[in-house]
Amino acid sequence: MGATTLLDKHFLRGGDDVRERIIEEIRESTEVIVLLSPESQKSQWVSTEVGLALGQRKRVTPILHNVRPKGMMGPQGDLP
Repeated sequence: MGATTLLDKHFLRGGDDVRERIIEEIRESTEVIVLLSPESQKSQWVSTEVGLALGQRKRVTPILHNVRPKGMMGPQGDLP
């Protein structure tokens, strides 16, 4: 389908500015697909990446894995 994926161990090298690299990769993307699992919901990085994508006005598509749609809402009723 022409989609490419990123996994941190494939595009980050020692000494990289992690936040800047993530911003750059999101900037070059057309859409961000996020796998939401009980584990990923605890991750500060996943929340940061979603926030960066939304800040760049990118489409964010969540894929739920062992998470109910209601469970992906933050305390204010919005996405984390």
